[in-house]
This record gives sequence, structure tokens and C-alpha cells, in this order.
Amino acid sequence: NTVLKNGTVYTIDKANTVAQAVAIKGNEIIFVGSNADAEPYVGASTKVVDLKGKVVMPGMVDSHVHRSGSALTELYDIYLYESIDKEGTLKVIKEFVDANPDLEVYWGAGFSMGMAGDPRGPKAEWLDAICADKPIILTSNDGHNTWMNTKALEMNDITKDTAAPTGGTVQKDPATGELWGNLTDADSLISMEQTYEDWQVTESKTYFQD
Repeated sequence: NTVLKNGTVYTIDKANTVAQAVAIKGNEIIFVGSNADAEPYVGASTKVVDLKGKVVMPGMVDSHVHRSGSALTELYDIYLYESIDKEGTLKVIKEFVDANPDLEVYWGAGFSMGMAGDPRGPKAEWLDAICADKPIILTSNDGHNTWMNTKALEMNDITKDTAAPTGGTVQKDPATGELWGNLTDADSLISMEQTYEDWQVTESKTYFQD
């Protein structure tokens, strides 16, 4: 058993508590708190480490995977990270829409720009064929593109005359000048905001921890 004392222990809990001591039994942390409250965990054979103010923090390594957000998408939205080609992507979207007729907006993420076969990305008309009367808003797997059906473009007041933000592009059909259905680095134009219920957030945290 080991007790770390006199440290600056960042717990990263909801209150951002900073503690002094940590007690470890085997491979499990059994206490985090003050030096005084850690004393009951110190026995004759306990290894006590004086941290002398050094920092201790949780050792979880996030390699930029956005796991909590991905968990929400996987549980409640159109999850496209495992879809590679156009046919497979559209199949997943249609299955989700068919299975969730009561949703007012269909959100999702993970589509591959490569599946579109065009540098402008996928088209609004592909989504219109699946659902034309409710908005569909999908984020690409690189986070830089937003694929929308015509209804979503209309509800966000995005037209062929909408100016793109600096560095962004409102993709258009080069032949007609009409909207293509994809925004590149221009999600600031989207006025609709996705929200989740508290129970969904809680459930997603349990899901990705498992």
C-alpha cells in the first residue's frame, strides 16, 4: 500500500477540487483528500511518499479522440465513423431516420469526404431522397465539413447568396451556382444548436467508461 502526501493533487472532478494526499491499495485509488484525512490509511507497512508540493493528476491519456462526444453520437445520433463508401453511408442514415420518426432534427457525425467522389463533398439531394421534410445535419469525420439536406439549409437561412466566413466555403454547383449541400469550415453559419438531455449525457459517460 502507498500514501502520497503533501502534494498538489488535481482531481478534475466537477468542483475542480485540489487535494493534498492520495491513498493507493494494490491497483486501486481508495482515498483522495487532505493529509490529515489520509492518516488512517498509513500502516506499519505503508509506503509514504512526500511529494513536497509536486503535482499529481489523473493518468488518462486522450489522443484527441473526443470520446465523450463520440459516445453521444454513437448512442443517440447518426453514427457514420464506420461507414466508408457512399452506399454504406446512405444506408446507415436511412436506417436511423426510419427507426426514429419522432425526432424533429437528425444530427450525426463521422462521414468521410472521400466517399462523395467530389472535392465539394456529398450533396444535399442525397439526403433529400431519404428525408425532405426534416433537417439532417451531419459533421464529417475530420470536423471541417457539414453536410445538410435542403430543409436544413433553409431552416438555417443558408442560400446561394450567403457569404462564407473567413477561411470557409459554402460549396456550390459550379454549373448552376446552386447550393451543393456541404459547408467547409463554415459551421458558424448554422444557427440551429444540438442539445442533449441530462440523462443522455450521464448515460454516454457510463458508456465510454465501460
